[in-house]
Amino acid sequence: MLAIVSVGMGLGQLGLMRWIEGRFPRGTAVAIEGAVFLGYAGLVLWLLWRLQHHKHVGAPRCPHCATALEGASERIAAATGRCDCCGGQVVA
Repeated sequence: MLAIVSVGMGLGQLGLMRWIEGRFPRGTAVAIEGAVFLGYAGLVLWLLWRLQHHKHVGAPRCPHCATALEGASERIAAATGRCDCCGGQVVA
């Protein structure tokens, strides 16, 4: 979803900028383009936050200390069977 929105809306924004520049005076065109860009940037940032949030919420947790096992912690727990934070047994 993030890739579709960011690329699709980015290309759409370029087309809109060309259209606006031919129809409005320079000051008005810059104001409209700036507002559209801020909306686009806000949407992309929200989608990035949402992606990171769902990755964190969906990560497995240590049964002893409830630390999220993600990234290097997940790989260490898979290799050793233990949580790298508290050392508790995660995988039998």
